[in-house]
Amino acid sequence: MNKHVTYFEHLKYDVQSVVDQHDRSRRSIAFTTKPVKLKFQAHGRNFDIHLYRDNSIFRPDFVVVDENENQLDVNISHIYHGILYGQHSSLVHGSIIGGIFRGVIHDPHKGRYYVEETHQFFGGSQGQSPIGGYNGHSVIYNENDIIPPRKASYHRCGASQPKVANWMHTYQNSSFYQYVTITNLMFYQQNEFKVKRVRRAVDPTKTTCLIYIQTDHILYEEFNSREVIISKIAEHVKAVNQIYSNTVFNTAAGEKIRGIKFMVQRVRINKTSSADDPFKSRNIGVEKFLDIASLANHNDYCLAYVFTNRDFDNGVLGLAWVGSDTGTSGGICEKYRTYTDRTAKSLNTGIVTFKNYGTVMPALVTHITFAHELGHNFGSPHDGGVDCTPGESSSISVRQQGNYIMYARATSGKEPNNDIFSSCSIRNMSKVLEAKMGC
Repeated sequence: MNKHVTYFEHLKYDVQSVVDQHDRSRRSIAFTTKPVKLKFQAHGRNFDIHLYRDNSIFRPDFVVVDENENQLDVNISHIYHGILYGQHSSLVHGSIIGGIFRGVIHDPHKGRYYVEETHQFFGGSQGQSPIGGYNGHSVIYNENDIIPPRKASYHRCGASQPKVANWMHTYQNSSFYQYVTITNLMFYQQNEFKVKRVRRAVDPTKTTCLIYIQTDHILYEEFNSREVIISKIAEHVKAVNQIYSNTVFNTAAGEKIRGIKFMVQRVRINKTSSADDPFKSRNIGVEKFLDIASLANHNDYCLAYVFTNRDFDNGVLGLAWVGSDTGTSGGICEKYRTYTDRTAKSLNTGIVTFKNYGTVMPALVTHITFAHELGHNFGSPHDGGVDCTPGESSSISVRQQGNYIMYARATSGKEPNNDIFSSCSIRNMSKVLEAKMGC
């Protein structure tokens, strides 16, 4: 990551105090207990963070399994969200493990600060730190200190490559069934466990997409802890929920669809590369990796994703099947079916990698990557045209606004348009939402 961040600072604070507060919070039955308070100085300012346990990301009945499908006894008491005390409209989310906070701090005036593991910054760091060498358990940097990916190197969605895009388009149109009505959409109302079978109209209360996330052994090698991997999953889902829940989609009849969000129903954490592990090989191309991820039956989920730490060729950060409102296979809630190659697959899938060109990417970039690939699942192709690619404008003032989420190449995430959808994307995604929320 060091080549992508120009400035960061090491963090040191009273870890034992945080451990004690976290233990009290963990033992509490109520989620509205006293906050865990974390104070430190960095970037020439004081941070006063109040954190509360977060139950908005994982279903109450969510399951974590290992590589052998054995259920694990994992709790989520280390997942938190909160505020900067005294800062209106601030938001903090992340985790506390061993008394150390990792996550995102959003200051409405100074932007987002990211707190990540120190080890990601060692080994020939080019970042300038006022503290030489290892002098803290984590590092903090501001979004303005992230080098835009287009300047650091070339990072992109796999579907921006013509060969990959053509393969996906051909395969999605090769189902034995031209159109199969989906009758068990995994959108549900908060606190409602039973999903109605046949839907005839858009129900604005059914806005949560249930998701299954797998991680492979290569991601485990990077973070080496189930707790940390759970926290990474939570961090990414929380980040995309901020984007999707604030996006307003529109039906053909002018009805508004608001508050779309994601909730994790199942997690599979793979620690090994055993013979029966489909992801065991260290050298799998991005198309093959998505293909393998699609082989299992994911009918129980709105979407299924694999998080990895593989360094795919050509700067690829992610890949996902594009949803459609016309009957083409793929995207949200797509059902397991057989294709003309005589193979059954679930095309409600996608993949995201945390590594590119030899380094772990800044969290902001992988958050936007996840939102981008989900956008494909919801029916948006890559942005094109003058109105939806302002970052290519000849006007400096327009260009400075940056490109939108569904731009074909990765953005830094810090320009105004980087974490919102273009009108082109919203139009396409609205059609798919209307078609598939009505089943």
